[in-house]
Amino acid sequence: KGGSKRLFVPKWDSNRKGTDVVLSGGDATAYRCTPKGWGAVLGTHAVSSGRSLFCFRIDHLANNTLVGVALPDARLNEGASKRNVVLKETGELFAWGSKVALLPGFQAGDTVCFVLDYPGRAIHVCQASDIGPGGVVGGISGTVQGIHGTLRPFASFGSINASVTLVPSQWE
Repeated sequence: KGGSKRLFVPKWDSNRKGTDVVLSGGDATAYRCTPKGWGAVLGTHAVSSGRSLFCFRIDHLANNTLVGVALPDARLNEGASKRNVVLKETGELFAWGSKVALLPGFQAGDTVCFVLDYPGRAIHVCQASDIGPGGVVGGISGTVQGIHGTLRPFASFGSINASVTLVPSQWE
C-alpha cells in the first residue's frame, strides 16, 4: 500500500441488480429496460478505507438517472435513500436520504466521479476532466462530509433507456 495506486476494472454485480436492469460489456454497463418504478445495481468492488475513485460514464441519459455510492445492503428498487450518496442528472446531490446540494448536472457523454476519502471522512463529486496526474482532484463540484461504512458503486434508474458504464479507476 503506502500510497501506491492500483488500477482496477470495475464491474456491476449480476447478483445485486434489479430484475429490470440488464448488464452488458463484461458487466461494465448497466441498462434500464422497463419503465415501471426504480431499478438499481451495485458494483462488485467494495471499499472501506483509504482513498478510492469510482467513475461512471453516462452512455444514455433519461429522467431520474442517479450515480454514486451505496452501502452493500442498499435496496435495488429505489432512488436516493438513507443507504446511498448519489448525484441526479439534474445536479441534485443526495446524501444518506437528504438533498444536500445542487451541483452542475450531467448529460450523455459525461463521466462523473466519486472520490471516497476515508482519512478525510468525505466523499467528493467531480467530472473526470477534473482529475489530474497522479489522481489529484481539482475543481470539485461538491463534497459530502461524514463517510461511513463499506461503499460500492451504485446506479439507479427511474426511467427506461438509461445506460451507465463503470470505467477503470485507481485507488490506493
